[in-house]
Amino acid sequence: MRIFNKKRKTESKFSIDYLGSSMFCLEGLTQSEVERLFQIDNARFKSAKESIKFLFPENNWDEKIDITQLRIIISPNCNGWIFVKCQLNEFKDIKNIISNLISKTDKKVNYYYVDSHIDYYSWILSNNGKIEREFLYSMGEVMNSKGLATCPIEQKFENKSERIFGEDVYEEVAKINGVSLYILNENLDEIGDFIIGTFNNNALQHYI
Repeated sequence: MRIFNKKRKTESKFSIDYLGSSMFCLEGLTQSEVERLFQIDNARFKSAKESIKFLFPENNWDEKIDITQLRIIISPNCNGWIFVKCQLNEFKDIKNIISNLISKTDKKVNYYYVDSHIDYYSWILSNNGKIEREFLYSMGEVMNSKGLATCPIEQKFENKSERIFGEDVYEEVAKINGVSLYILNENLDEIGDFIIGTFNNNALQHYI
């Protein structure tokens, strides 16, 4: 009798993709503290996988975003950092949120948006209550650059002195300035559930 050995199909480990969505990284705060800072409505706990489905529902590409009810997910503490992803990605709005957050803490509050499909990359880095670096690159042009580049690859990317992938720049900038999403993905099975809910960006500008 012939025996056929079938390879067991194993489900690939779930990970959160950083492409195409806003990501805040906050150091030295608890999950509940970040929930209060963002004034979350309808807060509840969900797994990482369920949280991503909440943030990016299927077949919602044509959905009109209501800035008074923006979806947001907040990770548990991971190596001293809280990761926050939301629907908002307008640079001026993000900068206002960062400015409000750092008025409440002198810890690092960083932000990243990376999307190779539309050639859009941005980050805002802060420390000790001050924004130290702003960078916005869109469609082959540097639209905003304040503060010094934090590493050689970022400087080369800004000056277009070499052909460099924006995702690689993000990874290096994030590692140097604190932590990248890679660390969160490596610990998703151990850290517990995310907080999901909505927040009102109009109110947030006034009450953080």
